[in-house]
Amino acid sequence: SPNCTCPVIAAPTSGGDEMVCEGLANPVLTATPPVTPVGVTVDWYAAASGGTALLLNSNTYTSTETTPGTYTYYAESRETSSGCVSATRTAITFTIKDKPTGGITVAETSGTTPNDGTICLGSSATLTGTGGDTYAWEDMSTTNPRTVTPVSAGTTTYTVTITDAMGCKDTVEQSIITNPLPTAGITSSETSGTTNNDNTICTGASVNLTATGGGTYVWEDNSTNADRTVSPVSTTTYTV
Repeated sequence: SPNCTCPVIAAPTSGGDEMVCEGLANPVLTATPPVTPVGVTVDWYAAASGGTALLLNSNTYTSTETTPGTYTYYAESRETSSGCVSATRTAITFTIKDKPTGGITVAETSGTTPNDGTICLGSSATLTGTGGDTYAWEDMSTTNPRTVTPVSAGTTTYTVTITDAMGCKDTVEQSIITNPLPTAGITSSETSGTTNNDNTICTGASVNLTATGGGTYVWEDNSTNADRTVSPVSTTTYTV
């Protein structure tokens, strides 16, 4: 039953609902008590009526929730001298938004396996940020997708911060491995003419050519053995 000896005390005025992105610090919820009667404070509850106070004598409250969702807290006015309270509590909601899940896809045709993030020096890869509405790369560019061409062999890591429509962010990385180019060579073996292996032979003689420096080889005649034997009839250039 109502306490007829208590004055009418208005519920607190909400400072506004709040929203935060998952993983960030929770904002402070605020409520202002009425100016009359004098000496009114604010208590915080998790229920519209009854229950145990979460916090007493404070115009502010910071939720300890960390799981995405919407939470409602209730501010109640209380006269400190009499203990009289407002007939209703002011609801203030607090929402934790899911953090977007960012990603980077890789497109490239260099090396042995397409799109595996391993390329040869001098080649390029196209990186596409996913999961957001806007994208900001480590070089401050906002173009998505972007094309990268590492200038040296080794591992280069690219970073993008994605932002969704609610302003929530996620940052992800993608490494590109750049392999150095092989040093190709051809050795020759022949015993024709005056000096062995000088690449000068007599008509009708043969030369054994051996490609070096790689794992596979393709000659100008489309043969693929590392070793080949040739019998040119005139000065001839062979390419691998």
